[in-house]
Amino acid sequence: MRTLASLQLPGSVFYKYCRIFAISRCAYGWLGRQLPLSDARKIWKAMKAASGVARSANEWAQAVVCGGLSHLDCVQGSTLVRVGYRLFQQGCQWGASFGSPVRTLRTWMTDHDWHETQPWTWKHKHSGNSLDFTAAGFDIAACRHVLRAHWRIWCFDQFLQVSRREVPDCSQISLAEFERVAWHEVYHIDCDPAARTVALGAQWSPAALHHRPGADTSCPWCDTLGTWNHVAWDCCQSPVLHLRPPRPCSGIARRFGWDSSLEVLTYLAQVQRALWEAHHG
Repeated sequence: MRTLASLQLPGSVFYKYCRIFAISRCAYGWLGRQLPLSDARKIWKAMKAASGVARSANEWAQAVVCGGLSHLDCVQGSTLVRVGYRLFQQGCQWGASFGSPVRTLRTWMTDHDWHETQPWTWKHKHSGNSLDFTAAGFDIAACRHVLRAHWRIWCFDQFLQVSRREVPDCSQISLAEFERVAWHEVYHIDCDPAARTVALGAQWSPAALHHRPGADTSCPWCDTLGTWNHVAWDCCQSPVLHLRPPRPCSGIARRFGWDSSLEVLTYLAQVQRALWEAHHG
């Protein structure tokens, strides 16, 4: 990862190359025993640091956007499902002992909010969606996609349990709102540093700098306290006021630009650029 970091690659390309050359090596062989989550988090934080961007982003918020194919915890779960389904086809016993991939798969699924309803069948605690190896026409590729989508929900739940300034804005959303987000489009915003900063939660409003000695916490365009909600959605003197869309109902859209389209994220990127211009020229 340090070698890849020296190439100064765009964000999504960096994560792709890490997945191919680094994460694949880390994930190899973790079938008979579950990789400790603490180790997966350490590797994710190392990858986050090596990327050299969005340093102040929370690890779980960044995992929501970028971790589906690159976070070692999700990679292991996806691999276990693929291997577990192959063993099911070969007639492997559901009640396999500890040390078998089937037992490791069952443990991983339980740890990530999936409940066993019968052998080889799971139901998600929040969405109610099911994964059933015994179903006719079962598609393992679609199953792994569903698994990654629900792992994103699990990461967001971890994010809501941390003490971050964004959490109160994001806690009052429904699962349907979260699932409507165009995640594939949000992921491919690394070509725009401002949009990436907003989408990963690495932005700093003037009010968030209150702990720095001598920092000006007021809005750069008026005398009001410069919270993110104010500079993005309330300030009547904002230089990008003419670009402001209707205020979204969803907290994750107002804060991160996570929405069913890129309209809100594109606007918030303009706000971020205006803040950089005001503070740094």
